Amino acid sequence: MKKLKNFLITALILPFLFSECINKSAVATKDFATIINKALAEGKKKINIPKGVYYMDMKDGKPLTLDSLKDVEINANGSEIITRIPSQAIQISNCENLRISGFSIDCDTLPFTQGKIVAIDTLDRMWWEIEIMGGYPLGSLGKSMPDRVQIFDSKTDNLKKNLYTYFPGVFSNVKKIGDRRFRFEKKNKNPNANEVLGDFVVMTLPSRGTRPHTIITSKSKNIQFEDVIIYSGNCFGFFEDQCERNSYNRCQVTKKLNDPKVAYPRLRSINADAFHSKGATVGPIVTNCIFMYHGDDCIAINTSFYKVITGKGEIIDLATNFQRIKMKVGNMLRFVDFEGKVIGDAKLVKIESAAEYSKDDLARLTEMFKSTRENRIEPSITRLTLDRKVAISTGGVVSSLDMGGSGFVVKNNKMGYTRARGVLVKSSDGVISGNEIIGCELSGIILAPELYWMEAGFSRNVLIENNTIKDCMFANSSYGIEQAAPISIVAINAKKEVAPAGGFQNIIVRNNIIENSTSPAMIFTSLDGGSVVGNKITISKDIVRNHGRILKINDSGAIWTKNSENLILKDNSVKQQ
Repeated sequence: MKKLKNFLITALILPFLFSECINKSAVATKDFATIINKALAEGKKKINIPKGVYYMDMKDGKPLTLDSLKDVEINANGSEIITRIPSQAIQISNCENLRISGFSIDCDTLPFTQGKIVAIDTLDRMWWEIEIMGGYPLGSLGKSMPDRVQIFDSKTDNLKKNLYTYFPGVFSNVKKIGDRRFRFEKKNKNPNANEVLGDFVVMTLPSRGTRPHTIITSKSKNIQFEDVIIYSGNCFGFFEDQCERNSYNRCQVTKKLNDPKVAYPRLRSINADAFHSKGATVGPIVTNCIFMYHGDDCIAINTSFYKVITGKGEIIDLATNFQRIKMKVGNMLRFVDFEGKVIGDAKLVKIESAAEYSKDDLARLTEMFKSTRENRIEPSITRLTLDRKVAISTGGVVSSLDMGGSGFVVKNNKMGYTRARGVLVKSSDGVISGNEIIGCELSGIILAPELYWMEAGFSRNVLIENNTIKDCMFANSSYGIEQAAPISIVAINAKKEVAPAGGFQNIIVRNNIIENSTSPAMIFTSLDGGSVVGNKITISKDIVRNHGRILKINDSGAIWTKNSENLILKDNSVKQQ
């Protein structure tokens, strides 16, 4: 009788279970982009998508494209979106007042792979043998070089201390020697290498035929992202270009922990920056977000420098294509000379392509910037006409103040466990407050123009307060970079010298906590006006670094300054542990 009763209960339940499986399967076969496009074609302003699992086929690599929309809401109610290829998922262009919320994005084929060191040259570490873990892709590994190769400690599943990221130029050869086993051979001996047998390795796979960045927003205003999670992606997570006051609330870039397709949990989320804003007319508002376990910076906000070929008063020739330049007629421009000194500002009244220019000045410019990554000189030239004369000459740089991300807010976010930096800002009139930054291989909070990348500019009127920075600056000492402290406000010119005072102005750093820090814990250069008040610093005696050798930093304590004026240092506490 009992068996009969159980049979009857099972018979009654099975149809419902089967029906549920059919419904879930049906949802899982729906293309997310098709659903959105259909709703938009029907004129819907509020698109409410039932919670489920959706895919994006992205034929020919084409993402979901939202163009020239206004006052539209898209809510996916906690849905999962799976892209068939590791490529750009969403493109938003020329839109205004969009609210996008409630979904995660993951790639069906991951854009990275991970393995374990199963054999190694224990003497010089000139080679490793790596076994790729089950479920992770091989891509073209063994035929082409991987990128952004990182070593993880198998005891913590986090980036290994006293190491740094290996890029393709490090390796002379990567060859397949077994079904999922590869031998990595280095070009040169690195005395600071300390990877050991059993360490985990994560590396970026080549992404030919795909588009970079998961979600791109361009030339759009007041786009509101809320509760959007990115678990994997081939480059940046959120990238905005030439936008105005977009907001990101409770968004995440983080690793997925419950992937049933892999034999060992993921160690990485995406391959590069979690969030990157460039050329914003009004900077982004990033609040209550989580950005972790990715391959580069957590938050970057900047615009572009352009190199001056020739300056003739109010006529300036630049080595760049004017069709791609991030400045417009009416913008206020800021000029910086080759020494890193701010020369002055002027309004742009005309911008055009120039056919005739000084070939001698162009050759000299190329030589002056030969040590930077951005030393390529484009064949096309942009000519600026200004409303006043500016005493700028060959080798100077210029950027737009009106497309520099001013007005940004970075508040109450949690970020870290990444190979690079926490918050890297080159914009003005902003706030960095209440953030928790943990386990960044390099600095936690940085204000710094970077001529190496031609990223502008000098920040002014920025408040950095109530942030907590822990366990940062743990990369191998061989970096020697100028951003050499958990909080770094620093500027280096193209000659690798500290820029003079006055580039940075009115920078307030107060009531921050820095724990388990290198010495120095804070760096201030090229500053005129500011205060460093009420910060609590704990220096670890066990962390010894020669970061900052480009600055010739000596053992001068927790706070190091150079070429700075009118800087108030008050009520900062320092402990040794």
